Amino acid sequence: MTIEGFILIGIMLFFVRSLLSLYHINQSPIIQAINLPEAQGKISAWNQFLETIGMGIGPLLAGIFLTLYNQNYLLAAVISLSFGIPSAFLWFLARRWIHGDIKKVNDILAKRANELGSNCKK
Repeated sequence: MTIEGFILIGIMLFFVRSLLSLYHINQSPIIQAINLPEAQGKISAWNQFLETIGMGIGPLLAGIFLTLYNQNYLLAAVISLSFGIPSAFLWFLARRWIHGDIKKVNDILAKRANELGSNCKK
C-alpha cells in the first residue's frame, strides 16, 4: 500500500465493482420494466450475448496491454479499469430517462389492457 498507483487502482476497482454490483442486481427488472413484453426476450438475449463477449474480451485486452507495456501490471490495470468508469457514469445518466420510459411502457400496456377488456365484453 505504499505505492500510490496501487491505492488508485484500489479506489477505481472499488468504484467500478460497487456500481457494477448494483447494475447486475437491478438489470433484469429494469430490462423488464422498460421494454414491451414482446421485445423482452430478444433484449435479454442480446444483453446476455454482449455481456458474455465483454467477459471474454476483458482478459484478452489485459493480456494485450501487458504485452504492449512490457509487463507493467500497474499501467495495464489502470487502463483496464478506465473502461469501466464511463459505463458507471452512463448508468447514472440513464437514470435521467428511465422513469419516463417506464411510464411510456405502462401507458401502452394499460391501453392494450383496456382494448382487450372492451373486446372481451362484446
